[in-house]
Amino acid sequence: MKMKRRRQRAGYLAGLVSGLLVVAFLYLPENERLHAPGPMNTGHENLKCAYCHRPAAGSLRQQLQAKARHVLGLRDHGAVLGLRPVGNEACLSCHERPEDSHPVFRFLEPKYTEAREKIRPHPCTSRHLEHTGRRATVAMTFCRHCLEDLNLRKDQRFLNFAR
Repeated sequence: MKMKRRRQRAGYLAGLVSGLLVVAFLYLPENERLHAPGPMNTGHENLKCAYCHRPAAGSLRQQLQAKARHVLGLRDHGAVLGLRPVGNEACLSCHERPEDSHPVFRFLEPKYTEAREKIRPHPCTSRHLEHTGRRATVAMTFCRHCLEDLNLRKDQRFLNFAR
């Protein structure tokens, strides 16, 4: 009977050690692409994950404690566990576009309130989801929420170019 228990414990220990080795292997910096949910977008192939995915505030214990306190109703909002969600600041740190006709801050204007409620155009990730292998990841119907009443004037420069 004791021999059977010893084998069980040895099996559990071997499983635990091999599981920890696999997790450690996946989280080595050179293997970060192995746990990405998909291919990088066009133009982002050479970026490291850490450029956009930043660690959340606090230690693991503090993050878990904050989540537990939120579940118990002792805290107003939960904590981010592991890495912070990627937001506009990560995108805009690389993509500085002075001639951009759709800068994200413009979508915070009151005239876009209805569009913000329907399609959330103010975060970059609403149009450009990473790890899809494509630059834009929404259908063109996205634009109609703001542009359906747009009347373009007949610009002679455009008409000459289109011919």
